[in-house]
Amino acid sequence: MIDERLAEAARGAMLAFAVGDSLGWPMETRGNRVGGTRNLRPELTLREWTRREGGRHAPHEEAMPAGVYSDDTQLTLAVARALRYESWWKYFTEVELPWWAQYELGGGGATKRAAQSWAKRTPPWDPKGAKGYWTAGGNGAAMRVLPHCVRPDEPFEDVRRRVLADGAATHGDPVALVGAQLYAYALWMTIQRRSPVGWAELLDESLEGANHWGALDPEAVPSGWGRDVGDEYFERWGRTVQDTHVLLSRARHEMAHGALTVDDEVLKELGCFSPSGGVGTITAVGALYLASRHASNPEHGLLRAAFARGADTDTLAAMTGALLGAVHGPVWLGRATADVMDAELLGDVLVDPRPADAHAPVRYEQAAQRQVEARLAESRSGAQTELPFYGQIKVLAVHDLDNRTSWIRSWWFRNEAGQTFRVKRISRAQSQPWSPLGRREAIERPDAAVERNGAEEPSGRIRSGLVVRVSDINRARAFYETLIGLSVSRETKSSVVLGGWLALERTSLSGQTVQTRLPLDETLSFAVTLFAPEGQFAAVERRLKDARIGFKVTEAERGRTLRTNDPDGTPVEIRLTPQQT
Repeated sequence: MIDERLAEAARGAMLAFAVGDSLGWPMETRGNRVGGTRNLRPELTLREWTRREGGRHAPHEEAMPAGVYSDDTQLTLAVARALRYESWWKYFTEVELPWWAQYELGGGGATKRAAQSWAKRTPPWDPKGAKGYWTAGGNGAAMRVLPHCVRPDEPFEDVRRRVLADGAATHGDPVALVGAQLYAYALWMTIQRRSPVGWAELLDESLEGANHWGALDPEAVPSGWGRDVGDEYFERWGRTVQDTHVLLSRARHEMAHGALTVDDEVLKELGCFSPSGGVGTITAVGALYLASRHASNPEHGLLRAAFARGADTDTLAAMTGALLGAVHGPVWLGRATADVMDAELLGDVLVDPRPADAHAPVRYEQAAQRQVEARLAESRSGAQTELPFYGQIKVLAVHDLDNRTSWIRSWWFRNEAGQTFRVKRISRAQSQPWSPLGRREAIERPDAAVERNGAEEPSGRIRSGLVVRVSDINRARAFYETLIGLSVSRETKSSVVLGGWLALERTSLSGQTVQTRLPLDETLSFAVTLFAPEGQFAAVERRLKDARIGFKVTEAERGRTLRTNDPDGTPVEIRLTPQQT
């Protein structure tokens, strides 16, 4: 049984994981967002977007509904379902993974190759299995460990054994499996603890717990995986644990620099923006750093991960979000807890005591897959039918996607358990293999309203904002972003825009103070003025105090006001937003 405290941590972790996945997916390079990402602002809003798919052979575009999540959340849900069965690993490899390959969204190459191997009833580590299995080091194993970490009062040794078995089902390189065990250790500590998480505590405890997350137990993996693990593999594993410990130490060292550390610079140093930035160990340490750094401001930490352009943003944000959600529960996510797709299922899946859900345990076979395709081919929006594996479903939308050389159709449907799936088929037949559709359909969202992007600004509209000239743009950015709490909405080589209105521009007077520092109690003729509710007002006051930056709080006729100066001396005041009655 799960008590309410643990249930709240589990709900928060799962919902924040999915929200981070949804925010970060269109931001990553593999997200293939039509229109690019330059116009996307860091904000906790889930919007519809269009994705380019099909590669060179069948290029096409498809609208992704607001709140849709990618393979990260899909596979986490698959693991959660598998754990409801006594023979969970057998169910996961024979049922969940092969079927996932039929509905995956944004899956990585290693996981897809392994799933296809399991569909042929061949372990991926078999010589006839998945190509490149033993060098598959991506974060696909680490990203799905959350369901293993929520059983009350369970020792980590049991969690670690399941996490290794789970990860080895798709990945063989130690950087994938060590990363999975490290991240599971941090999640397990966070979810099981009875006290708040302190500054840098996740990093400290992970550094001290290397003997727990760094252990290799080949016998934990069924089906003879351990027979292929020899001395050379143990050596690779040991080197990976050492390298990961070094990464954790580096992240902890950057934490010691205090509030003026710039996240992107630390993530770059950790390797999150490098060609190997998507491997398990680097993503795990990156998520641990961001969750530790922003433990007191979870929304900010989630946005930093989701909008870290150049990183594997969907997985980094999902893994960061789960840690922050485990600490704070789901309340801080606001409207996103309802807007993320399948919100009701996500909130219950880790705390529901049922032994199984509406997914029938149907082993993957081509005959069953052909049955699915035949029934969907005759389905239209609103139709209800029963499909192998998926169970009883309702069709939400059917889309024909434009392509000059192929027939492409996608079906979006939801099953009785509350999960939404997209199944897409491509045919090169001379004539259309399914009957024509009528008008284009929108995907039904009973659990959340689909929020459309607003219209573009009319030509010639005057835009407003404030420009502050600074001598060190990184130092100024850290002040306004980390201490004051404004999110970066746009950045170039010479400027940073925060909150959509405050632009920091580098002055030509390098190294010199731009403004004269004014006394905090002087009546100001000008200032960068912001308005904050009580909770955020107190948070800014606390962060300035922790950073040992001078400020003064006064009570005036217009309300409570905090005054300070930015690093270049520009006056900054924060006024307490009046409570609405």
